[in-house]
Amino acid sequence: MLKLSDLLIRFRNVLGESRRAKEAARAAVKEICGVEIDPSEVSISGSELHLHTTAVTRNELMIKQEDLLNTMRAKAETSHIKKLCFY
Repeated sequence: MLKLSDLLIRFRNVLGESRRAKEAARAAVKEICGVEIDPSEVSISGSELHLHTTAVTRNELMIKQEDLLNTMRAKAETSHIKKLCFY
């Protein structure tokens, strides 16, 4: 008889990839803009990075959007991100 944990083992890495991508995106934002973003303010949906930030931070991220996207494309965890979205 198989255990449930044995059946769900392949899904363990899915959550890990999402977490690593969020951390890499947060690190890229801190590197380019010097702004620390809370992990709960970052979400990734397909090829879009969604950020929930203040207006001042949002403006700075929009100004440096190309540099930020280029930095994220260079990293393996966030190479699939093509667009920044703010809410």
